[in-house]
Amino acid sequence: MKHLALIMDGNRRWARANKLSALMGHDNGANTLKDIARAVAEQGIPFLSVFAFSTENWRRSPEEVSGLLQLMRKFLMSETQSLVDENIRLVIIGDRTAFDKGFLELFETCEAASAHCTGLVLTVAINYGGQQDILQAISEAQKQFPGEEISSDMIKSCLMTSHLPPVDLLIRTGGEKRVSNFLLWDLSYAELYFSDKFWPDFSSEDLNQAVADFQHRTRRFGGDVASASEQS
Repeated sequence: MKHLALIMDGNRRWARANKLSALMGHDNGANTLKDIARAVAEQGIPFLSVFAFSTENWRRSPEEVSGLLQLMRKFLMSETQSLVDENIRLVIIGDRTAFDKGFLELFETCEAASAHCTGLVLTVAINYGGQQDILQAISEAQKQFPGEEISSDMIKSCLMTSHLPPVDLLIRTGGEKRVSNFLLWDLSYAELYFSDKFWPDFSSEDLNQAVADFQHRTRRFGGDVASASEQS
């Protein structure tokens, strides 16, 4: 497996079940991300992409949105050095126009600090939507390749995920069974795995179970039998 994607769902429901605030759920979810990223790196999977904040999440209450943004800021400021120490490269994708100058500088600083790392590539999607990414990529491809027939390779080169290979496995926690506008282009032939556990309760053992399930699947990529090179 080259590329694992995660939709980290269930933070708020975990908080309600434990009689805690929604922000406490998100805070515990951030701690889970640290543990899972480390476990993914230990498994030798080179790419991990996670959905931290979607374009639709702005519809939540102002209090929750503000708290989520503060948690993101806290995570980036406190954990970037740990990522560097573990040779993990951080890449942030999404529409940055909604963020203030301080946030934009933080994004750039964190990415630059880990740019030399050669281990796991951790891509964090913040204010990201898969449909929006495809639309902007098509528009950009038309600008970059005027007069040419636009190919899938051209579009991929203009996506925010241009640095990523196709997703092999998508894991979604929290019991929901949908992809929620995440990495739509790169999920084309991904295997899907749904866990009933809320994200803060998802452990490295649960990750191992998902990866083991993936390894027992036969991927055909639209054909009869997948070639050895296609079996990640």
